[in-house]
Amino acid sequence: MSLKSVSSDIASFLFVVFSFYADIFALFPAAFRVGLWILTIALQIFSYGFKIKYEKKVLVVSFLMLCFVFIRNNEFINGGFMGTARFLFPFLFLLLMIHNAPSYKKLIRYMAAVGMTHVAGTYMFFFIPSLYSYMRQLWGYYPTGTSSGTYGYRAGFTNHYSHNGVVLVVTVLCFFAVLMASNQKTNFKKKLSVILFVVALFALIMTSKRAVLIFGAISMIAVFYMFGSKKKRSRFTLLLLGGIGVFIVLFFAYQYIPVVQHTVSRFLTIGDDKESMSRYEFWEVALSNFAQHPVFGIGWLGFRYIYHDELFKSSGRAERYSYMNAHNVYVQLLCETGIVGTALFIIVAVFLLFTVFKLIRYCNKSGYKSPYIRELYFSCAMQIMFLMYCFTGNCLYDITFPFYAIAAMFTLGCNLKYKKMMGSTTVKKPFALKTGKFLNRFS
Repeated sequence: MSLKSVSSDIASFLFVVFSFYADIFALFPAAFRVGLWILTIALQIFSYGFKIKYEKKVLVVSFLMLCFVFIRNNEFINGGFMGTARFLFPFLFLLLMIHNAPSYKKLIRYMAAVGMTHVAGTYMFFFIPSLYSYMRQLWGYYPTGTSSGTYGYRAGFTNHYSHNGVVLVVTVLCFFAVLMASNQKTNFKKKLSVILFVVALFALIMTSKRAVLIFGAISMIAVFYMFGSKKKRSRFTLLLLGGIGVFIVLFFAYQYIPVVQHTVSRFLTIGDDKESMSRYEFWEVALSNFAQHPVFGIGWLGFRYIYHDELFKSSGRAERYSYMNAHNVYVQLLCETGIVGTALFIIVAVFLLFTVFKLIRYCNKSGYKSPYIRELYFSCAMQIMFLMYCFTGNCLYDITFPFYAIAAMFTLGCNLKYKKMMGSTTVKKPFALKTGKFLNRFS
């Protein structure tokens, strides 16, 4: 193994560890975190021999997107920079890793392994609740969703039960991708993956986080339905049987298992609880400011300062929530970047999603056993989950974005890799489905 390969592996591992434990890293001084990000980027650049590869069209689109981040940046205007830096780190890592497809398999393994530490933490605090007092000492407060530490397992090693839901759903999607890509009917690795998938999924249910559970389930069902079977009838039958099975399990669990009772009751109160009602206020304020600045918006990260000035004092929230996002990425983008910036984001997101659809479909139809099919399945499921979660969460601004960056990187990198295999020198189309050149390369 070469020094450059080791450098790339270390960079990938550091990126994954930071993504899963961003809350704990946030306790360290800003200089430490920025230094860690610079080290990660530097190690990745070193793995290329300081010769950075790039695609012109990707670079142009990235430049346009970053213009909305840097021009009229409200955080800069108010003397801050860490929120922007936290966004730029995965963005830059994405651009650097597009040409490093050999590292993709290790990224999936790293995510599954590090994600399982959060699964273990969730169960640990459930069975030994007294241990959660150490997390209280670490944060200096009881994280939201834990009922003053009574249900510490819901937040696990994160500082908010929503964050635990995010890292757990990413872990679930990793094992889902492994199972989708597996061609073996029965073997030890597949059985182990099934067990870990179920264990991680139930840990996700325990968090009582509605959005990630719903959107994660929908994304997996969608990917399975589109790519998991050749016959639609068999797909429908499996989905129907699976749905009936889940309903039966939840019916009995609701009556006898308190943790399931709480999760189900959370679904029964969607739209009526205080959390949901407060978001309507956020959206109303964001859309009001969008109406005043419809073309380019008020500037990046501007909503959180509007929230602080107009909504925070009357919210009754703790001081740590004095600068909040809108809990709807599309609404917040309209407010901050206007129609132009929001349209650019949606165009890029749709392009990435349709590209990964085409890549997976081609590999399945052609019979070509892609070495990156597992990564493509994860990318597809993660993108679907992310785009849905954008309707109710802050996933472009919080710990969810690094995982979406990984998903986008898998799509762009695999797309580029396959085109090079076909001998293409352009990137005009996502992936040529109507050509036999690609398959002939491996015949």
